[in-house]
Amino acid sequence: MKKPDNFFKIHKNEIFEKKTLVLDYHSFENCTIKNCNLIYGGGPFHLDGNTIGECNFDFRDSALRSIELYKAFLGGSPGIDEKGNIKIQ
Repeated sequence: MKKPDNFFKIHKNEIFEKKTLVLDYHSFENCTIKNCNLIYGGGPFHLDGNTIGECNFDFRDSALRSIELYKAFLGGSPGIDEKGNIKIQ
């Protein structure tokens, strides 16, 4: 994703553990993100140089519709449940 514009909330060198984070309109640079619920609704975001582990992705709105389209064409995908959640180990 492209470098964030001035309307992004910017997070640099932060540690997030056991948090719920919205990706839309946020920039995460050199952050550690562990055991978090990452919510993505289809808006712009920026990730660069992060360490991400043991997180759940919660796709909503247009992002969820994209997952549903993907599943319709491919007959589903391992690790994606009926709500569009993905577990990253």
